[in-house]
Amino acid sequence: MKRIISITGIILIAFIMFAFLPSCALINRLSAPDDNKIKTKEDITGTNNEEDSQSEIPESKSTDISQHILYLEIGISEDSLHFEHRIANIYSASPDGPDKRLIYSDINEKYDLGRVYSVSPEGSSILCGFFEGGRGAYTSLSLIDIKTGGLMHLAEFDYTNDPDTTEFKYVINDPVWSKDGEKIAYIIGSGQESTGDLYTINSDGTGKRQLTDHGSGVSGPIFSPDGTYIAFLLYKYNEESNIMESASIKTINIETGSTQDPASGYLIDFIDWIEIDNLLK
Repeated sequence: MKRIISITGIILIAFIMFAFLPSCALINRLSAPDDNKIKTKEDITGTNNEEDSQSEIPESKSTDISQHILYLEIGISEDSLHFEHRIANIYSASPDGPDKRLIYSDINEKYDLGRVYSVSPEGSSILCGFFEGGRGAYTSLSLIDIKTGGLMHLAEFDYTNDPDTTEFKYVINDPVWSKDGEKIAYIIGSGQESTGDLYTINSDGTGKRQLTDHGSGVSGPIFSPDGTYIAFLLYKYNEESNIMESASIKTINIETGSTQDPASGYLIDFIDWIEIDNLLK
């Protein structure tokens, strides 16, 4: 009897082991980590952060003075000794916020800052003009150094000591930079005329030259991209100077002084340069 019980027990134990062991192996397989499929929380977090940084977070860009907006503001100040306490300030402002900086003020200047024309190609100087606010007996073409606020007058007409002067005898119009920023072209006209003759000057104040001798009619100069030529408009009027008879485009070789007549018409109001070879490729 005991032998029968022993045999039965062995069979029962073998059955239990046979049924239980595969289940343990299955549980082990399910619970064992798979290096190819399972990632830790740190791995997942790192992956998400990397993806988010590439797709959701824009790249931060810093703003500096070269990216500011430059502008002229005219106001009134009790501290100003100018005509009717006028004051002119040049500011820069950030396009991203209220970062406003004073670049230049005419409050301590003898004459008034009247016009701001343009910034030099390399961004270091402001081309502008000054005038005398009372009788208008002074006019200039000037440069303001953006970094230091220093002022340099390139061309001046000063009649403030002439008691008979009631208006500008000469005016300076249409100043423009050469593409390399080394020269400035401008028009000097008589009285209140907006046209006159063409002049150039180096940006350091040297080398002033008169390039035309028409007396009036020259307007709108612009340098060629390579700085070899200046194109300008020439208007011709009747004897009473109140009716325009014709308009033409002139070019002048800066080095040789030779002029050409590329085009003419009744009314021409815009000129510029293009590099035609780039358009035909």
